Amino acid sequence: MYEVAFEEMKVAGVEEANYALQKGEVDELGRPCIIVVADGVWSKSSYRTNYNALSSVATIIGYHTIKVLFMGLRNKYCVICEIELKSGKPIRSHTCYKKLVHLHPWSQILLWKDLKKVSQCII
Repeated sequence: MYEVAFEEMKVAGVEEANYALQKGEVDELGRPCIIVVADGVWSKSSYRTNYNALSSVATIIGYHTIKVLFMGLRNKYCVICEIELKSGKPIRSHTCYKKLVHLHPWSQILLWKDLKKVSQCII
C-alpha cells in the first residue's frame, strides 16, 4: 500500500512539474516552481483539561492537479515500544510509527520542517 501511495505521489509531482514547465513557471536554474496547498493538524483540547492528541498529520496538495504530493504522520505513541519497555525487554526491530525517540512540543515544528524539505525537492 505504501509503495502504491508513494508512486502516486511521484506521478502527481511530475504532473505538477510538467504543468509549471508548460506555463514557464521556473526558477533561474530552469527548475519548475509548483504551487501547492499545505495543511496539517495536531489537535488539542483545553475544555477542563489540557489534552494533546497522540497523532498529527500534514499534507501537500498540488494546486493544479489537486493530487496529494506528500502526506506526513507523527505519532507520540507506539504500542510495541510501550509493551516491550514496560516488560523490560529490549525493543525488537519493527516498523515504529512513533518516528522520533523523544517527542515533545517541538514535534509539531519537526513535522513542518519535514513538509518544508519535501516541498523544496518534490521532483
